[in-house]
Amino acid sequence: MTGGYQVDLGEMNKLVTTLGQAKDRMTAATRSLAESAAKDLGSADIDKAGSDFQDRWEYGIGKVADFTGSVVEALTKTKNIYAEMEDKVTEMLGKGQQPAASPSQSEIGRRLDGGEA
Repeated sequence: MTGGYQVDLGEMNKLVTTLGQAKDRMTAATRSLAESAAKDLGSADIDKAGSDFQDRWEYGIGKVADFTGSVVEALTKTKNIYAEMEDKVTEMLGKGQQPAASPSQSEIGRRLDGGEA
């Protein structure tokens, strides 16, 4: 598309799914680490290092997971706005012509369902 941009909603939907899965995996990894005990590692130095790492890991991964969740929410809202806009434009352009395609049959609808345009 020259002189503008194009949003690939199918790819945006894949990104939302992938980021959601990443957030879930980070949360599960943090939970698994929290359930283990640093004292199980051996010496006092290793125990302390393991405990310190666990604290930093939980904090850092928690922040990344929170941010990822926020990105998923924002992308989902953005995707929904694009779909609504297409429906409204289709409706406006369809007045006086053939009935507009249902949202599930629109290009955006097909892409949201994982289909090709």
